[in-house]
Amino acid sequence: MIAAFDDYRRIVRVAAIQRDPRSLKFMAVLAALFGLALAAGTIFAVWRHTLNLVVLARATVGLAGFWLAIIWMACYMPGSILMNSASNARLLPRQRRRLLEMAAAVWLIGALIAAVVLGTWSVVPLAGLYLIGAPLMMAGQRQAVALVFVAGAWPSLFTHGLPSAWVAAITSPAGLWAATVLVAAIGARALCTLYPGGGDAHLDQYGKQVKRIELYTSRGAGGASNLNDVHDVGGVTGWSIRRAYAFALHRDCRRAEPSAMLMHALGPVVHWSAWIGALGMSLLIATGVRVFLAVNTDSHLHANVDAAASAASGVMAMLVLFGTAQYGQQMRRTRGEQSLLRLTPLAGDAARLNRRLAGQLLRRWLQVWLAQAAVVLLVTLLLGGDGAALLRQFSLCCLAGQVAAVGLLDDYAGEGGWNLMRALRAAVVVAIEVAIAVGLDWVLGTTVWPWIIAMALGGAVFQLRRGWGAMLAAPSAFPAGRLA
Repeated sequence: MIAAFDDYRRIVRVAAIQRDPRSLKFMAVLAALFGLALAAGTIFAVWRHTLNLVVLARATVGLAGFWLAIIWMACYMPGSILMNSASNARLLPRQRRRLLEMAAAVWLIGALIAAVVLGTWSVVPLAGLYLIGAPLMMAGQRQAVALVFVAGAWPSLFTHGLPSAWVAAITSPAGLWAATVLVAAIGARALCTLYPGGGDAHLDQYGKQVKRIELYTSRGAGGASNLNDVHDVGGVTGWSIRRAYAFALHRDCRRAEPSAMLMHALGPVVHWSAWIGALGMSLLIATGVRVFLAVNTDSHLHANVDAAASAASGVMAMLVLFGTAQYGQQMRRTRGEQSLLRLTPLAGDAARLNRRLAGQLLRRWLQVWLAQAAVVLLVTLLLGGDGAALLRQFSLCCLAGQVAAVGLLDDYAGEGGWNLMRALRAAVVVAIEVAIAVGLDWVLGTTVWPWIIAMALGGAVFQLRRGWGAMLAAPSAFPAGRLA
């Protein structure tokens, strides 16, 4: 048993901690944000005399489980898959067994945490299905999208749309156990896909997995790291980058405009077309749900979809937080391209490089933020949101945009972009603004959302003006990080 735990510790260190230390720093920031949110909620509940220890315990377990799931899927899983090479399978025969044991244990623990938080066993198959599908997607298995879709859509769309006899059979103890066994079988198959045994077939499959994981980790949520990788991505996002980005690149090359060429040095990830797939798919799904609700008059179904839609719109608004993350990442990943561009006349006057780059960063980010906010509001409207829901979602978009603006303009010749202290300062500022808005609501008897919008927009303008001055006073940004 001690030897097994020692193996687990070494695998986690190699797969996650040593592979990408910045990801672990981000997870530390996320843990701090979760802790602040939990503390703020607890203080507010004590102030209103509504503190429920059972609810507090469930919220604590849920946030901890969610945090661990993100670490496992985003940091650990890609690294552990890369560790399972054919040579390691031969030289370290027990490593694959340990990887399988760890994956199975995390799936089980994650599903049980979901059951504890929601207080029902019926969520175990759905949570297990999601925890299976998400790592498969990160490993480049596009078919796993179906698993994630079923896990997310089943409670709100299908359960109450089925005949009552079917619903009773599925939600009965026997039906839930049968669903659990089915999900366990799917998980066993997924384990064999993620961690194949040694041999020639493993060599072929491992090479494809490495390519897919490197594509995923290099392009993040937006797209591939360069135009050649884009052609291998496929799907809606790949099509949008191939068409829209290629057109913009050819046009800017003909114009030889230095400002635009500076952004092309960072690759298609920072182009607005990288968001077409995600935003378009969100609108498509919302439209489909709207049509489904129009032909189905079940009031119970409408109530469930309204609750799910409110949560989904809030999550979409929080995605604005990551609107500037790709800029700093691409600054560090494309130093070679930046150096080559500096050697050409297309880079323009070196003394004006930072001003041009800052203007392009600001303009691109504002375009993306406006598109994200518009899609969030449209999705909310399509799913039946009223004026109060639209105001709430717009305030969340403004608050998230203020945080995103913190990591946009900076001294990129040094350690520009996001870091741990900057993220913590942004979290503290947001917490203070929310507390002020709640206080004004309590004193004046108004809603908190207009106050949040005003403070978030004012804070974003202040941060952008400050970052603009810092970037113009800094050394030339290209190549990035050379003075760090």
